[in-house]
Amino acid sequence: MHIFLFLAFVLWVVGSFGIPKAMAEKLIDGPRLEVVAELEQRPANIAVSVDGQVVVSFHPFDQPSTKIVMINKEGVIEPFPNKEWNERSEPGADGIGFVNVAGLRADVNGTILVLDVGDEKHAPRILEFNLRGQAVSGVRYIPRNYTTEQTDLRDFAYDWETGHAYIVDMGQADLTKPAQPAIIDLDMRSGWVRRAFVHFDGLMPPEAAVKIHGKVLNIEKDGKEIPVRAGLNAVTIDVLQDYLYFAPMGAGKLYRVPLSKMADLSVSEEAVIKRIEVVGDKPESDGMTVDSAGNVYLASIGRNEIGVITSVGRYLSYIQSEMLQWADGFSFAPDGYIYVTISRLNEHPVFNQGKDTAEKKPYLIVRFKPIAEGSIGH
Repeated sequence: MHIFLFLAFVLWVVGSFGIPKAMAEKLIDGPRLEVVAELEQRPANIAVSVDGQVVVSFHPFDQPSTKIVMINKEGVIEPFPNKEWNERSEPGADGIGFVNVAGLRADVNGTILVLDVGDEKHAPRILEFNLRGQAVSGVRYIPRNYTTEQTDLRDFAYDWETGHAYIVDMGQADLTKPAQPAIIDLDMRSGWVRRAFVHFDGLMPPEAAVKIHGKVLNIEKDGKEIPVRAGLNAVTIDVLQDYLYFAPMGAGKLYRVPLSKMADLSVSEEAVIKRIEVVGDKPESDGMTVDSAGNVYLASIGRNEIGVITSVGRYLSYIQSEMLQWADGFSFAPDGYIYVTISRLNEHPVFNQGKDTAEKKPYLIVRFKPIAEGSIGH
């Protein structure tokens, strides 16, 4: 009896919300999580290459000694691109060595792009690594005059047709001070750079504090607990590379803007902002990606779930699991799956009065089947 009621509910949802038949089948069958790897350090972002190798960055919050690893097709984990890049405490005169790694992206040419956010002594940069030779094939720096005292670089999306990287500056290095968010547009080919959308309110932290399982996320400063209100955090590009999608971490709106308008220097910032569209409402979330049918997958950090905003702008729960404790980075892979890092960031001391509340290790990388196909680099 119960299964018939459930199937009737699914059919009602399909009719009411314009969900494609493929998604209805997924809802009935129940998409499953598969564990890909177990890690002793907290993962942050992930990129799966065209030949199926998995590259993972470790979260800068933990100041990891090894910043990036590669998991090859045999499951062997090793430093990426090699030990030397990870063993150095800071880059030498030759530029070798990571400072603080945040975002990762793969591209269709077999390259892995790494966002090294730097520190007070080292400017942020994006490095391109050729996987075949595991050598640097390109590097671009973000000049200091394009950052602020509140700069907090997180993730980025890459348009390999134009060579532009769109980098999230959350603008909340100090969560107790006013946010100064922006999307930094960096042309990897020419080095041209700009701060975009600094006057768009959609990048700012929502009024409501971030909640994890109904509990407000706090940080401690000067003996006081301060609720975390988190703005711009996630960014991605659709498969056809028509739109740039972006959203705050706090509950609010998912937005998109035509990339053709972003790339047209004859169009003013004000005119581009007018072209920004609201895709739909979303809960607290971290990473995201989008498939070929326009379904946007979100790491719903407050609910232990991966949600989907469909092509008609409706949010639905796609997978719920205890494993999805603060899902973080997403990457489509050539095997047809979406790979996800699980950071369990809510257990970190920064949110728990200096105590690590982690009850178990290892940390996980999981994968799941999407509703529709995606593309490398997303």
